[in-house]
Amino acid sequence: MNAEIKPLQGFEKLKFGTQIDLVRESLGVAYKTFKRTSSAEMPCDFFESLGIFTYYKTTGVLEAIEFVSPARPFYGGVSLLEAGVDEIIKTLMEHDSDIEETNDGLTSYKLGIGIYAPDADENPNLPPESVIAFAKDYYD
Repeated sequence: MNAEIKPLQGFEKLKFGTQIDLVRESLGVAYKTFKRTSSAEMPCDFFESLGIFTYYKTTGVLEAIEFVSPARPFYGGVSLLEAGVDEIIKTLMEHDSDIEETNDGLTSYKLGIGIYAPDADENPNLPPESVIAFAKDYYD
């Protein structure tokens, strides 16, 4: 599934703030519900055939979407699961010069986009393993 990420909003098919049942209906494929960690307050959904995890606030509304293969999230014309980390950083920095880089990825709080790329230190041309799009208050 192609998904053009809209900063702090979601993407064309899913908007942050959407109720769980409407998220599931909108994606329209089988999903598994589980808690990602034992301390998670809310379970998440995994739409495996789409490569999409959906995360919810305790109020039951969508607050983040994580993309893994076979999903194809885009931002600024760049396929975020296919481009190398260096290219992704360059693209994101055109819109946010305050990107937080860590040893396993990066986060743009201004754009609501993060990537998980544990091997980027060794090879910055490798694509990330996952991409997350999130609402403004997701990390608060």
